[in-house]
Amino acid sequence: TKDVHAAAKFYQDWCDMEIIHTHDSDIEGQPVIWLSCPDDSNFEIVLVPGSKNGVDTAREGMRHLGFDLPDMKALKEKAALAKEAGIIHWDLQTISWPVGTVFAVKDPDGNIVEFSEGQPTAHEFKDVKNVQSGRKKQP
Repeated sequence: TKDVHAAAKFYQDWCDMEIIHTHDSDIEGQPVIWLSCPDDSNFEIVLVPGSKNGVDTAREGMRHLGFDLPDMKALKEKAALAKEAGIIHWDLQTISWPVGTVFAVKDPDGNIVEFSEGQPTAHEFKDVKNVQSGRKKQP
């Protein structure tokens, strides 16, 4: 997004979402912001600013839907199937917390769909003890 603070305010004001986590990006003053609904849903939006190195994150594939899989075995199996199908967009990779291990595909309309294992959910961000002691750990 061009301005994560403006985008976060929009989702807070119009969609009743709340900020559940932030961490630094490579642009000073523009963190990565995770938002979620205050109810029991696991729906989250992650706002990622453009990159100071000139990469247009919107065109490079940061706009996407994300699905967390139950374990690494399921993630690797789905990644292998996606490779066979020729729809890989981001290859299987492990990124520092809170991202975890991810890969992405493109749907028939060209939308990007990420699959992950190890990303914390909104509930885990709200319960710091759970983040530190659960399966999805912050290093």
